[in-house]
Amino acid sequence: MRNFRLLGFFFFLVFAGSVAWPIPAPGFNLPELVKTADLIVVGKIVDVHEVSRVTMTIRNIEQEYQVMQAQIRPARVLKGTVPDALITVRFLLPMRYPIGYRGLNQSEFRLIMLIASKSNPSEYELTSPYYPSQAAISDPPARYDSALASVIAEMSSAIASPAADWSARRQAMFNLMSVTDPTVTHALEVAVTDKDNRVNIFAAAFLLLRDDMAGLDRAARALNSELKSLRDDDRSTLLAGISRGIHNPQAIPFLQKLLSSPDAEVRAIAAHGLGTIGLRSTQELLLPLLRDPESSVRFAAATALADVTGNVQWKPQSFQDFQQNQQRYLSYWDK
Repeated sequence: MRNFRLLGFFFFLVFAGSVAWPIPAPGFNLPELVKTADLIVVGKIVDVHEVSRVTMTIRNIEQEYQVMQAQIRPARVLKGTVPDALITVRFLLPMRYPIGYRGLNQSEFRLIMLIASKSNPSEYELTSPYYPSQAAISDPPARYDSALASVIAEMSSAIASPAADWSARRQAMFNLMSVTDPTVTHALEVAVTDKDNRVNIFAAAFLLLRDDMAGLDRAARALNSELKSLRDDDRSTLLAGISRGIHNPQAIPFLQKLLSSPDAEVRAIAAHGLGTIGLRSTQELLLPLLRDPESSVRFAAATALADVTGNVQWKPQSFQDFQQNQQRYLSYWDK
């Protein structure tokens, strides 16, 4: 069975050299970051350089860190007051073992959230060393009454803009994944028509995760004619959207076509998607999958049948449970 890789690449596990255990970064919590920040600006990072080195123990790992200093020329202030034309920011970069810390890059135009330095009143520190900056573009979006709404608008503008770097646009999509603001949805609907496949496929996946049918056509093309050439992260996000995001019955014809895909993982995910929609009328689409040559597809079909019929007592608790009791489950559903 191919392991389902639903959004697996998003779990930022950082392996510290010879340290044998993963060190996950804290989850991205945009409202909390905005609330914590003393100053939020959009602007250009005009200089980054090392000022010293220090040995510290962070996340139970002792190592040497670069003490970096950056200067930012703000174009817009979303929260707080800018004291000078240039803002000075200090941050740490680990020298040996990665622990999830990231920094600022010279010449980039970014949205940056900062807290006042306790040791130097004229300087700032990053609100989060794990998420030091966010995507932004030079053209300002509409102004909003709150700092959080303004940050969402800035990041959404970057998602929709071909002027932004594709990797920054994808990062913004991921970081806004749980934000239900219509500004984000509109930006994704613009991005799904972008000429850059690295952008439009990702946008389609996140639209599906939001149960937005605007992502269906692009997802269909990707999973039919482009399946073999898909990047692993594009494939995993699309499959996650299909499996977990779609609740709209309008997607049933789309999922029905995927049930005949030559790829077993796609067939299985389509079955899970029908289970998520949960309509009893899809039972006839799922029953033939109980005889699929791949056990992962048979498992998905049995699980989905339990969801659409409400017979939860006949829902496998796990793939291992299904494997151990497969004939019992198949006999019940295929009677």
